[in-house]
Amino acid sequence: MNTKTPSRLQLRLEADIASAKTQLEADCLRAERAAYLARVGEFDEVRAELNALHERYDRRPNVEISAWVNLVEGLEIHSQRMAPDALDKFRRAHALSKAAGLVSLQALSAAWLAHMAFLSADVQTMTERLEESIVAAGESDRAALARASLVFAQGYHQGGRLDCALPWYSRARDCAVADGDEATLSALMHNMAWLRASNLRQEKLLGVSLGGGSASALLGADSTAHFDQLFGVTNLHAHVPILRAKLLASDGDAEAALQLFESYSQVAIREGMGRLEADLLADQAWCRARLGHLEKARRDAILAEAQIDPSGQPDDRAFAHSRLSQVFRLLGDETASARHEALGAIAWSSYVALQASLVSSLASLAERIEANKR
Repeated sequence: MNTKTPSRLQLRLEADIASAKTQLEADCLRAERAAYLARVGEFDEVRAELNALHERYDRRPNVEISAWVNLVEGLEIHSQRMAPDALDKFRRAHALSKAAGLVSLQALSAAWLAHMAFLSADVQTMTERLEESIVAAGESDRAALARASLVFAQGYHQGGRLDCALPWYSRARDCAVADGDEATLSALMHNMAWLRASNLRQEKLLGVSLGGGSASALLGADSTAHFDQLFGVTNLHAHVPILRAKLLASDGDAEAALQLFESYSQVAIREGMGRLEADLLADQAWCRARLGHLEKARRDAILAEAQIDPSGQPDDRAFAHSRLSQVFRLLGDETASARHEALGAIAWSSYVALQASLVSSLASLAERIEANKR
């Protein structure tokens, strides 16, 4: 029995498609609906809609349709496997909409470019695209404003400033609620829970205070899972279980965490979390070592070492090295433990600098946005 609650946004778009006065208007609305479906994991429907649009317009291109199709294809890639090739699709959508003066679509694609820049820790591009999106968006461009506000919130939150992030989370939530966009509400809940967990792990490893305890982080993970089930958000199945595993490991519950890591780590990697493979393996090794499974712990630790990308994101490296230092200490290998502790300190220094850059850049942008309103 299907108990999925229909999205108000999807219902509205379907009504608008039925009452559209031209084929082009209807097809743009179909693309917008496909963009929503991509974000909730209805990939078969998305592909069918994209195939129909390609069939209708490839031989007589329309710039607005082309921009929408690139945006939808980018969302399909990003939502299905979080692959970097989504970036090229978003760039094409942005370039086409900007050149054609499609301001609402420009604002939306710029917001997604800001999101991708945030994920790759490109602070300058993130702030530039955020500013473009917020300036270009009108009051009715709620999808663009919701995504841009969410990126703003994530940047502050990752920077350890939940106090600054909360007003932007509220703006993103208000826009998504007004639009009936449960996909954005799901993304907000996912990202807030993950960033709470990240900050919590950083607190425990470095002895700093960034706000938010494990209880609130676990509650956020559970709430996200219930919300996704209610509204039929089916993509990225492993994200919540892996989040729970990390939080349980941080709380010292090695047995429960290990069960989740063993069940979901490979699924998570297939769903686009490959950059976290070293971190996942290091956590899994720590669980095994705590439970006395020393040979398996050593095997996972060696695999984790091999997966650390020296040029990767500093937080990924910091978490992996710090956890491996603990693992090798439990295994009685003080030399390896000290080596990872030193590498972790270097990575943490880079990450703290990134956090400071995020907060400083966003604070400056927020001041410019407020000044433009006066």
